[in-house]
Amino acid sequence: MLIGALVGAGAGAITYDATYREPKCAPDNFFCWQLEPDRGLGVFAAALVGGVVGLAAGGLVGRAIKTERWVSRPLGAGARLGLVPRGNDVALLVSMRF
Repeated sequence: MLIGALVGAGAGAITYDATYREPKCAPDNFFCWQLEPDRGLGVFAAALVGGVVGLAAGGLVGRAIKTERWVSRPLGAGARLGLVPRGNDVALLVSMRF
């Protein structure tokens, strides 16, 4: 799902940025400013929409395609202590298995 969201966000941002056109109305026209977002806001909105669509698509694909097989294995727990000679010293060896 995360891969789908990242791919969708990237595709949305790149597509919007590649197809962006400057508004053709006067900059002091309130309605033109209101309806046409600036480039950064448009890229963000397209990335957000693309990310949501990619997240949903990734979830559907991940649910439909099963590639991993999980098998339970018994785990043996145990601990081992030992002394190991190291030159003139002795080292303590501790080993644990979960």
